Amino acid sequence: MTITSLSRLLADPAARTVVADRDQPADTTPACRIGAITNSSGRSHAEVFIYGAIHPWPWEEIGEVGANGFVTKLSGLDVDDITVRIHSPGGDVYDALAITNALKAHPAYITVVVDGLAASAASFIAQAGDKIIIRPNAEMMIHDPSGGVRGNSAQLVEYSKWLDRAADNIAAIYADRAGGDPGDWRTAMRAETWYSAAEAVEAGLADETHSDPAAETAATEDDRDGEAAAAAFADLRRAYAHQCRADAPAPFMPSDQVGRQEGSDMALRQEIAARLGIAEDADESTVLNKIDELTELATTPDKPSDAAQLTALAEAHGLRVVDVDWFTEMEAAIEQAAADAQARRLADQAQVVENAIEAGKITPARREHFVALMAADEDGTAALLDSLPANLAVPTDEIGRQPDTDEAEKSAYDALFNPASGDSK
Repeated sequence: MTITSLSRLLADPAARTVVADRDQPADTTPACRIGAITNSSGRSHAEVFIYGAIHPWPWEEIGEVGANGFVTKLSGLDVDDITVRIHSPGGDVYDALAITNALKAHPAYITVVVDGLAASAASFIAQAGDKIIIRPNAEMMIHDPSGGVRGNSAQLVEYSKWLDRAADNIAAIYADRAGGDPGDWRTAMRAETWYSAAEAVEAGLADETHSDPAAETAATEDDRDGEAAAAAFADLRRAYAHQCRADAPAPFMPSDQVGRQEGSDMALRQEIAARLGIAEDADESTVLNKIDELTELATTPDKPSDAAQLTALAEAHGLRVVDVDWFTEMEAAIEQAAADAQARRLADQAQVVENAIEAGKITPARREHFVALMAADEDGTAALLDSLPANLAVPTDEIGRQPDTDEAEKSAYDALFNPASGDSK
């Protein structure tokens, strides 16, 4: 199966001979030019130019750009910021995808500037920028990929399927950056849709549009308006259904812009890392763990509104809402205070009995008996002991002999606890 395109035809030796016979400018710097690396405010910066068609075997003298050369030069740039300047009619899908992914993977902050035209494959290369600027009067164009093939019917059918798969893949790039449904973008691609600078911003294919005199001067210095380059550029554009925005109908605008990015995935990752307080190159596990940590902190405390509603409801019923930890501490303190008070009470009761023993009112043998009485009736037992005369339990008539029963004590006890109840029987 043989695949042909206008760019490949231009790469044919016969075509090169024809173009070589034309007058060419003395300066034929390759289209993928790396500008001077500069430093400002502590950040290094470089410019990269895509000023020509995109082709796997580029003829750089006429402005073509290939993924191999572009990615090689890009990987050699160890800078903080890169500006990618685009003026291209598009070209090979796979080379353009390789350039797109290389830009997204580069650690530098990528600013894409559309100086003139970003058509076809160049339009989705532009979507790799962390920021996309389209100059006033510049244009973008999106369309289905196309190509030529020579082969049998099965090969033709397979090539048709490949074109559809490639188109769906490209539509997803636009939807990922600008929002909307990939199917709607595919419809716009089938129709070949052109965007002015303002329309590209409105559609989400660019972030802003404004002029930059310094950049315009640099663009003029790098402009490839030689006859050979202009011829190659024009040859690709002849394949378009329309030649410019003025020649095309009103463009498609995604109605559903959910998911629209204000920058590429790299810019988003940098912003997320800054907000989470983690390194920009943190792995997925680190990011997810940090999110889980912050989520737990955010969901653990009660919502203020819920607490306020609960407090109001409690007060309406004469109750008060208190913190559970404080309540537990207070409950424990009250229980301890009660236990301490009971211990002091028992100690005081025992002391009353001890005082009575020391005063000779009762014998030591009756200690436990009176302690039990005090626990059962503190006031009555205290009154009884207070009424007994001192030295009542001390022997007076015979030394060394203790009466079996203290009659006086027993009489006082009986008078208090066993009053007479009528005639005895």
